[in-house]
Amino acid sequence: MSIKFSRLVLDRSRSKGTDLLVLLVLADYANESGISWPSVATLARTCRMTPRNLNLRLASLRELGEVEVEQNAGQAGSNLYRIAIPTPEAGYIPPLKPTSSPPEAGFPIPLKPASDKPPVNHQMNHQGESASKPASSCSGRKASKALPLNDWLAQVAELGERPIPPDDPIRTYADRVGIPDDFMRLAWNVFRDRHLEVGSKTYADWRAAFRNYVKRGWLGLWYADDQGGYRLTTAGQQARREM
Repeated sequence: MSIKFSRLVLDRSRSKGTDLLVLLVLADYANESGISWPSVATLARTCRMTPRNLNLRLASLRELGEVEVEQNAGQAGSNLYRIAIPTPEAGYIPPLKPTSSPPEAGFPIPLKPASDKPPVNHQMNHQGESASKPASSCSGRKASKALPLNDWLAQVAELGERPIPPDDPIRTYADRVGIPDDFMRLAWNVFRDRHLEVGSKTYADWRAAFRNYVKRGWLGLWYADDQGGYRLTTAGQQARREM
């Protein structure tokens, strides 16, 4: 995941509608050079469209000059995609060559706090007690309206936010109980794909829903072993192979 290229797409892309959605998903998968190689099936599933529609959107982005595609040049024979929007640094576009594997979309590697000072949204209420605002504005503003996941993800993208931001409480929970980062990214991918299905549930706060799924083990992807660590179940191993 590249925050830089996600921000670049939001700030400088000329695309709109579903073309912009595909470009944001590519940015979500991209490494720090703007390069990614997810399969067409993975991209289509994440964007909630058919592979045919995805290819049409990719063709539109290529014609606009915002994406370059090298056929069968990625891992396991997938296509190699490069976000070709010039960065602010003198219009520089990095070369189309993979340098590292991109993490799974939606669940970036957690950031470590830079200092012990409270965050800027940590305030005192009128009684002098500590009161913290939610880490992200998206779920707070839309708390009264339950949405399907696809609509919520589009809303998050418009706000320039991550589905699961680095300061989400689930990060603290995972660190405290020792759940590995790659297991958490797997959990998000399974949770996301399960709820993108037509006729799925609606929630006012999808981040809170994801926390509940993880804390209560509803996804069934791992179990705690006798050494105090975690191991993938059969379902977890199958899900990881599908990603």
